[in-house]
Amino acid sequence: MIKRLTLYLFLISLIACGKEEDNCSYSSEFCNSIEYADYATASTYMNNFLVTLDANLSDEAKINLLENWLKCKPCVRLIENPCISCMFSNPPQSYIEINVLVKGQIVKNTIYILMSKTPIGRISE
Repeated sequence: MIKRLTLYLFLISLIACGKEEDNCSYSSEFCNSIEYADYATASTYMNNFLVTLDANLSDEAKINLLENWLKCKPCVRLIENPCISCMFSNPPQSYIEINVLVKGQIVKNTIYILMSKTPIGRISE
């Protein structure tokens, strides 16, 4: 019985670790793009994550998952002022302000997200 329980817990931890890696996808690529101010490429990596989100999630859940994805990036130092669907357009837009470390300096960027069924984001200075 104890062996089965130990095996079960081990398998759960393996699955959880795999999920964590998925949530931290493109860490080095994203940060390298940010470091060279290549926001189009950084946005592409972010959008590759956003397209994996379930279309039935609420806008708040999508933003929370995006924040979690950003938090595991080594270059992201601070995430603040999430504005969820506060920009009135069709579909609504959200934004997040992030502070990133670039060549030893903190740089503030804004991420704008079009909250369609599959969100699309872009990063700007």
